[in-house]
Amino acid sequence: MTFLQNRLTLTRFSGLPLTICLAAVSYFVLLYLSTVLDVTQGGKIVRVDDALARFLSDLRTPAIIRFFSIVTAFGYWGVVLALAATVSMLLWLDHMPRYLIGMWVALLGNQISVTLIKATFARARPDLAYYSESSYSFPSGHSAVSAAFFGFLIYLVIRERFASTGTALAIGTLAILAVGMSRLILGEHYLSDVLNGYVVGALWALLGIWLLERGRLIADPPMPPPQSRWRNAAKLAVMAVCVIVVWGLVSHYQHNLPILPAGRVAP
Repeated sequence: MTFLQNRLTLTRFSGLPLTICLAAVSYFVLLYLSTVLDVTQGGKIVRVDDALARFLSDLRTPAIIRFFSIVTAFGYWGVVLALAATVSMLLWLDHMPRYLIGMWVALLGNQISVTLIKATFARARPDLAYYSESSYSFPSGHSAVSAAFFGFLIYLVIRERFASTGTALAIGTLAILAVGMSRLILGEHYLSDVLNGYVVGALWALLGIWLLERGRLIADPPMPPPQSRWRNAAKLAVMAVCVIVVWGLVSHYQHNLPILPAGRVAP
């Protein structure tokens, strides 16, 4: 009984917060392992992958390609790096650097994991891919980084009450799902690649949150000083530069990926 009470207490990180984190990690690990087994053994998920890839390739039109080519760029490492650098500067200007460790652990850990897993499985890209990309297919790096980055941002926005919980969850989840959908529409990944990318990214987002919450519950930082005029001006300048840089990176990414001859577009 004492053990159960300790696991559910809200006064210590080792109580309910840690219990929730461990439950989430266990779920994602089991989901990941089950999908990996299906992929390596040619199970049902592989047949679903092939059928869905063919179905979505028949839905492509020039307008759909243009739209999802922009969306998918928000899972490109250069764009995510620019967004993460912007968030880092805004957090520093708002005297909240404590979030930086959690965010960058999630991003860097995710990237290392995706690189190692891709090299381990060496799964080829779908035959009906629209663009030519040099890396392996499993798991989807775009999906993974979107889950790690935007997942952490959902937590940050809710934790600091920058927006309501519903708004943060809706916008953040939509961004994550949109990036994953773009990979499927463009034929760059199979469904199992995207789902496993989400699992990897979510695990690293949870780890970053865990590291942060563990420190926060030990000792909350002091309240930041009130906003000054120069700080607000600096934040606006940072966001303006971010918009320009991100737009340039998105345009560069969109127009510099070679189109494969096999990439089908419906008339």
